[in-house]
Amino acid sequence: MDGQSATDPPRLLRKKEAAAYCGVSTPTFDKWVAAGSLPAALPGIGRWDRNGIDAAINRLSGIGAGAAASPDDDFRQWLEANGHTN
Repeated sequence: MDGQSATDPPRLLRKKEAAAYCGVSTPTFDKWVAAGSLPAALPGIGRWDRNGIDAAINRLSGIGAGAAASPDDDFRQWLEANGHTN
């Protein structure tokens, strides 16, 4: 078994499916791919990897840049910067 259930969406998407997955038109999807914001189709397959699309969108939104600082982290940094350490 490959770990994918019958109800999971396919991992490899046609261009129209990939654009719909991103919530944009096919021409907009083409622009994003041409600009390098999204990966190109897999060589020799002509399909997009859903995980690759997710990773690209995560990078664009800052999710892939590491965990976002929590308000507690900001407060600790402020305390340290202002000489309030334990």
